[in-house]
Amino acid sequence: MHTRTMIIPLAAATALALTGCEDSSSSSSGGSQYQGQAQSQLGRTAEMGRNLANKIEARDANIGTAAEQAMGGDGLISIPGLDMSAPEGWTSVTPSNSMRLAQFEAGGATITVSQAGGSTQANIDRWLGQVVDQYGQPAEATDEYDRTVAGFDATVVESFGAYLEGGMMGTPTRRENYGLLGAVIETPGIGTFVKMTGPAADIEDQRQAFERLLDSMRTN
Repeated sequence: MHTRTMIIPLAAATALALTGCEDSSSSSSGGSQYQGQAQSQLGRTAEMGRNLANKIEARDANIGTAAEQAMGGDGLISIPGLDMSAPEGWTSVTPSNSMRLAQFEAGGATITVSQAGGSTQANIDRWLGQVVDQYGQPAEATDEYDRTVAGFDATVVESFGAYLEGGMMGTPTRRENYGLLGAVIETPGIGTFVKMTGPAADIEDQRQAFERLLDSMRTN
């Protein structure tokens, strides 16, 4: 009688233990399955993110290339009031002093863009004073004409001779057989100056590119 009573609880306990093991095994298996699904989903999401990033990078690269080609290869240059594009073959460089807002190099010629006060004629006279003849006297303008730049009146002047480079803070350097081609643009409030200097042959070679720079100018 006592033996039977002892057997029944033992069998029940054994059954409960086995059931508990099965439940634990089932729960562990289900957890692994869900964990695997979550990891798979994360992997797919990461892959989608990488693909999207690559597409955006490729799109931006294509846009940048197209813009470079459309603007002559050296991009858009902005100064107060005006945007411009470097002509093909010109290189935009860091301005050599704080008065210059933009600077380009083309062969042996240097092109600078700046803004300052003063009348158009006063600035033209200042430029002509930087080009002298064999006697050291200011050379005459070889050409001077009016045109429109970005909707503003402008005067273009050129002169050839010996160019007196620098000199604002000391003795200028005399450059023989040089040329100056410059434009004074009557932008509101303060004038904009585009000035190209260099060996006479380079000025002649870059004359049309200089005009293209002026043609590219737009208000911003």
